[in-house]
Amino acid sequence: MNSECFLRRQQVAQGLIAKEGKKAPGPKKREETGIITLDEWFIERRKELSGKCWHCGGSTAKFDDFSFKSAIAHILPKRGNVFPSVMTHPDNWIELCKQIKLNNTLTAILPQ
Repeated sequence: MNSECFLRRQQVAQGLIAKEGKKAPGPKKREETGIITLDEWFIERRKELSGKCWHCGGSTAKFDDFSFKSAIAHILPKRGNVFPSVMTHPDNWIELCKQIKLNNTLTAILPQ
């Protein structure tokens, strides 16, 4: 009996089950939290792609369902420990072709 009570308290504390008489907590909807995932962010940016490289004017992977993300380059790094607040900001990107991204010339493009 004592271990059952302890187990129940642990489950309630972890949010796995609800307290008696209360509704179980569920995951919050995106509208409530205002947080967007990186995959959702890429899908939203795909709608804004023009098909032209920002640097050289070459064609990008806008219409390629498999690699359209390769045309989107973050201006500020998307690593969570560097600039987490702007990782999914709508203005934190530019459109680049594969050649520019492969040559890693982004540092030469942006002013220093």
